[in-house]
Amino acid sequence: MNLEYYSFLFVVFAIPAALLILCIYSIVKFVKRDKTDMRSTRKYLIIMLISGFLFLAIVAFYIFVCWLLTLMVANM
Repeated sequence: MNLEYYSFLFVVFAIPAALLILCIYSIVKFVKRDKTDMRSTRKYLIIMLISGFLFLAIVAFYIFVCWLLTLMVANM
């Protein structure tokens, strides 16, 4: 295969998967955190929210693109 194919696969599958794994990791660390340490609490909460938001934004973009492609094919 060529580099463009692997780059496409990386963008489509690896980046959302990494964000999802980071979000799940942050949730686990947030649950198992030291309740008295506010710095770690804030750090894991911010990482969890940012990675979760980015994951949902990418999934919403993929759904939007699929919807647009469906409309394009239907109007041919």
